[in-house]
Amino acid sequence: MAEHDIFVPSPEIQKLQNTIRDLHRISKTGFEEILATAHLILKWLENPESHCHPNIVAYALSAIRDKADEANNNAHCVAKKADCQHIDSAEQRRIHAWIKAKKLRKRLSA
Repeated sequence: MAEHDIFVPSPEIQKLQNTIRDLHRISKTGFEEILATAHLILKWLENPESHCHPNIVAYALSAIRDKADEANNNAHCVAKKADCQHIDSAEQRRIHAWIKAKKLRKRLSA
């Protein structure tokens, strides 16, 4: 390859690069929002008057939960689209055990 030649990645490499960029964007944004909200909650709790308003902390914690769930779902969708999703083998075993148990219960009740 000559010094002036430009490397053009294959479509597969480009897809992987785009997936990694998307996952980075999703996780970075989600984690920064969670971090900021948690920081504000901790500062809020340093004020004695804040303890008279537990609903405000509850709403903030709900926002953290919802943001984490949203970021997780978005990252999963991006990874799945690129066929790079994480497969939790223990979860898969539990699902298969549940299916087998359901079939067994059905046979025993017949």
